This record gives sequence, structure tokens and C-alpha cells, in this order.
Amino acid sequence: MQLLREHKDAVEWTEPDDFVFAGRIREKPRERNTVRTRIFYAAVKRASEQLVAEGRSPMPDGTTFHSLRRTYAALRAERGEHPAITAAQMGHRDPRMTLRVYTDVTGVKPKTRLGWLLRKEPGERGQD
Repeated sequence: MQLLREHKDAVEWTEPDDFVFAGRIREKPRERNTVRTRIFYAAVKRASEQLVAEGRSPMPDGTTFHSLRRTYAALRAERGEHPAITAAQMGHRDPRMTLRVYTDVTGVKPKTRLGWLLRKEPGERGQD
């Protein structure tokens, strides 16, 4: 809540009835797809370009906010982070939900298509 208050205090329209994330017009909320279409896709494209420049594979086609969220949780599990910590960071009340949704139920390998990004060798992608 504090971050939202700070954001609202820092923007142009700060009246109580103004939107927290206003659009270009005071009376309208920000278009719900703006972050995805104007910011996220551009960031994924820049990340892919950087990876290719480093001799690595680009980000997979179809990368979404959710795929990055899933990758974050799966990589934390793969690294041995306690599920309760990851669950709290992701806003889950129950760590079992985090384990059930974001990791392989066998415990053998987390589900992620982006795990190869952490490998050190260029081009080493594997089947994540």
C-alpha cells in the first residue's frame, strides 16, 4: 500500500477520486494492455537482442508475464530456496500452491522454458 501511495503522490493527478494509474486523460484509467504492448514486449525484444549479441539463444517466442513468473518460481525451487519464501514473494498464502503449480510434482525438475538463461555456456539450452 505504501508504494501505491508514493506513486499516487508522485503523479500529476493526486485527488482522492483520480485513478492510481491514470491514462493520458484524467478521467480515464490507463488502457489495460499498455504495459504489455508498449513496455513488456519491447523489454523482451531488447533482452533477446542482448542474448544473441552474447552468443546465446534469444528469449522463447510467446514469452509472457506469466511465463517469467513461472520461471522465477521454478528456478528458485531448482536452487533449493524454501517454498515458503518463494510463496510469500509471489503472494501465495500456502507454499503447497507454489509447489503444486510451479514445480514438477515428482520433484525431479521444475517446469520452465527459460531455465537455460542461467547456464554459462553460450548456446547451451537443453530441454527445460
